Amino acid sequence: GFSYGETKEFSVLVPAGAEPPLRARLIIHRMPKAHAEDARARTRRQTKGKAGAKQMQSAEFVMLLTSLPRRSFPPARLLELYRLRWQIEIAFKRLKSLVGLDALLAKDQALARAAICAKLIVALLTEDLLAEILDSPPSAQDIEAHLLDCLQDGAEDPA
Repeated sequence: GFSYGETKEFSVLVPAGAEPPLRARLIIHRMPKAHAEDARARTRRQTKGKAGAKQMQSAEFVMLLTSLPRRSFPPARLLELYRLRWQIEIAFKRLKSLVGLDALLAKDQALARAAICAKLIVALLTEDLLAEILDSPPSAQDIEAHLLDCLQDGAEDPA
C-alpha cells in the first residue's frame, strides 16, 4: 500500500503495436491526507454521489507515465511540472470563460491574431481592476465608488 504523501516509481513497458515496446516510468503519488479528502469530495460532487469504491480510491492518486530520463526528471520534479501544467490549464480555462477566448469569429489569421490580442488585453485589465476592487472595503457603495475611481484613473492615465 501507499502512505499519504508517498510517491513510488515503476519501470514499465508500453506496447507500441508492431514496434518494440517503449520503456517508460510510471510515477504514482498518493496525495497528502487533506488533499486526498478534497479530491474525494470533488469526485463525489462531479459524479453526483455515484462514484464506485475504486473511483473514490483512485481520486487520491496522481499517476504520471513518462519516458523522460530519471537523472534529469526525478519523481518530485515531474510532479512539480505536472502541477505547473495544471495551473496553466486553469489559467486558459479562466481566459476562455472570462473573455470568450474560445469563440473567435474572425476567419482571417491576422484578424484572429488581433482579436486574441484584444481579448488578452481585456482579460489583463479586468484582472487588474478586479484585484483593486477586491482590495477595497466590502460595502456595495464603496465598491461602486472605487470602481468609478479606477475607471476614471484609467481614462486619465492611459500609460
